Order: sequence, then structure tokens, then C-alpha cells
Amino acid sequence: MTKTMFVSSDKGKTWSTPIVIMPATVGVCEESDFCELPNGDLFWVHRVEHYPDHQTDVPSLAARMGPNPPESYWYSDRMQSVTHKQGDTFVPGECEAAPFPHSGFPCVLLTREGVILHLATGESHWSGDMGKTWNKLRVGGKAFSTYYYPEPFSWPTG
Repeated sequence: MTKTMFVSSDKGKTWSTPIVIMPATVGVCEESDFCELPNGDLFWVHRVEHYPDHQTDVPSLAARMGPNPPESYWYSDRMQSVTHKQGDTFVPGECEAAPFPHSGFPCVLLTREGVILHLATGESHWSGDMGKTWNKLRVGGKAFSTYYYPEPFSWPTG
């Protein structure tokens, strides 16, 4: 399935043509989340499935989808991308591997301080440079994780 987005500039009365964020040739985008960056671009984290028809090398952070062929050829991982705001539309950037292990729903939040949080069931991460580099999020010296489908928000007081 190709991951697309649509844009409306009239409160949902009309919509743009589809904007392809991730073509199926890159991976089948199962679930995604995004946050709006200060410049209006959208930063995305995607939960992506891959369905090769033969044995291939699997990224170290990916999870195989079954024990026997063909499911043992298939895997799921995380990717990230940015769609760049241009006028009333967006131009998608390249999808690239994200340094997170496979997990549940990919949840992202941009804090007022400019830090992007990627919250997940296995490990959560933070980035202070708009997703170029990531660090494991630790609370009380332990890796921070969430339940499935968290809904993060930022309090008005921080």
C-alpha cells in the first residue's frame, strides 16, 4: 500500500490530489505519526512492512514476521521522512531507516523546547536536531517505554 496524504486549505471542503509520502516500492507503510516542525515541514515516523519473495538480509533492528517461508522472508521496521511545506502543499523527502527497534504504533511529539520525542513500547528516543540523530530516552536511569497507542501532549506549562 502506498502511503499518501491530502491537504485542504478551505477547512475540508475540497482536498488536494494525493501526495505520496512512501511508495510501496520502499515498503508497505502500516502506521505513521507526524509532528509539525517550526518551519511548517512535517516530520514522520513510519512502521513499515517489507515482503521480499526470497531470503534477504534483514536490518538489525527489524522484526521477522514468521518462522517459515514465505513469512520468514518478511520483516517490519521503522523508517522516517520529512515532507517539506511549499506554499499550500507539501513535497515529500526521502524515506530512510530510523534507528529504532520494531515496536507498536509510532508516536512522535515535538516539544516546545524543540526536542522530538519518539515514544514506543520497546524503547523511546529523543532528538534535539530534528531527527538527524537520536538518543535513548531514559527516566530514572531506565529506558522509557509506553503502552500501545499512547497519546502524548505538552502541558501549557511545559
